[in-house]
Amino acid sequence: MIQALSPRLAGPMAAALYTAGGVGTFVSALLPAAPAMDRPGVLVVASTAILIAAVAWRLPWERWSPRASLVLVPIAFALIATGNHFAAAEPFRFGIYFVVAFAWIGFAHPPGTSL
Repeated sequence: MIQALSPRLAGPMAAALYTAGGVGTFVSALLPAAPAMDRPGVLVVASTAILIAAVAWRLPWERWSPRASLVLVPIAFALIATGNHFAAAEPFRFGIYFVVAFAWIGFAHPPGTSL
């Protein structure tokens, strides 16, 4: 049976994916977009994701269960909602944090966790 990654790796993997999502969102805010997009709002969402990644990187994951990193899933969904609000429902930005949350759940946790 396939096991989860160690907690020592699951947390940093989440932090790395949050960083990638934040950087992707930040860069996407600099590209041409719909006129209704609130660029400062999208930049705040990107900066928040990068800040969360910096905090998550420094947490003592090795002391916790591998499932402890799942606490970051609702935060990813909150980033989806706020990013979607500020980006005027542009689908590119909407999907970034789905990839963040489910890629790391798929890599770091046992099969079926994302269900």
